Amino acid sequence: MIFEALNAGHGDCLLLRLPGANGAQSLILVDGGPGSAARPDGTTFRPSDELIRRLSQIASGSKGTVKLNLVVCTHIDDDHIVGIEWLYKCLGGDRHFPKGAPGISAPVLWFNSFSKLVEPVQAAAAALLNNTPSAIAASVNQGESLTGAAIRVNTDINPNADDGLILAGHAPKGFGKAKIKVVAPDKTALEALRKAWLADLKKKKEKLRAGAAAITAAVPAAKLDTAIPNLSSIAMLVSSAGKTVLLTGDARGDHVLSGLKTTRSLKKGKLHVDVLKVPHHGAEGNNPAAFIEAVTADHYVFSANGKDQNPDPPVLELIAAQAASGRKFTMHFTNGNMTYDPRRDGSLPTLGSKPCATLKDAIKLLKRDPKVKANVTFSFRKSADPSLIITL
Repeated sequence: MIFEALNAGHGDCLLLRLPGANGAQSLILVDGGPGSAARPDGTTFRPSDELIRRLSQIASGSKGTVKLNLVVCTHIDDDHIVGIEWLYKCLGGDRHFPKGAPGISAPVLWFNSFSKLVEPVQAAAAALLNNTPSAIAASVNQGESLTGAAIRVNTDINPNADDGLILAGHAPKGFGKAKIKVVAPDKTALEALRKAWLADLKKKKEKLRAGAAAITAAVPAAKLDTAIPNLSSIAMLVSSAGKTVLLTGDARGDHVLSGLKTTRSLKKGKLHVDVLKVPHHGAEGNNPAAFIEAVTADHYVFSANGKDQNPDPPVLELIAAQAASGRKFTMHFTNGNMTYDPRRDGSLPTLGSKPCATLKDAIKLLKRDPKVKANVTFSFRKSADPSLIITL
């Protein structure tokens, strides 16, 4: 099994290559990154170009073609969905792959669209979002565009899924000896989301008719920005030949833990995996101590570039503290020379009381602990490579 984290700037774009019979491979693409991302020198690039560059390399030994056996769009955030939307629009001819791209097929898509998630209040939700000039509204529109583009090329969306949604417990077949188990979102979380929508919209029914200002007040953009990604992000546990990878999207750690418990993936409340894609780019609000203590890994992967202070230095500290037991592990970063965005008040993120202008600053502080220095390896994607590769 080969895990790859492509350079998607502040977003996620992951490839998982699973061994099959007679040397065949199953290739899974999880998220496609944003439309544009920043390099350390301030210039911008398209993560989709990095995806095509990597697929072209993989295709060089397979008659110039690549079959993505499964494409997963974990949720509607811009930094996860844009590359997937672009992929399916290219397959349908609405856009075009760059010159020299391999032949690509992507017959199966997992994606819990916003309209499907809030089906009972779809019409009212659409009206609200059309009058909410926010990033989340744009992502919802991207999600609906993705669904339409996938349908036009006869893609099978969420096949064999209960109620048409990918939920905890879903375990698809067709990946040889490899096993895939979805651990989030669960039905309870989605039902809670739907009930919240219904309650808000019922209370504000008259105001919803009053115009854009009242509609925005009915369900604030900030509430949408937290509730929908956290409750709908697809998280999955993949195992093959004794190796395991936990892919978390932007899910909250407590939700992932709940899903792992529901799917009986924990032993005495714990799970050790070979690779953990750290939730939400290492954001502090998605990585509570209980999650880090319960889910341990040999390889922790951070897909981030310093935007929004990700990965948050306190999360790096929380994970590095696992070295106190003497356990050896590696912390991998898709961008090693990242500079942190300042906070809204202009201050820098801190580790303890020390400000961190760069990731190097944070790592230097972590290495002051002799246990960290002795037991933790810090690994970075080479700037010339499209992806960070972990072969299991």
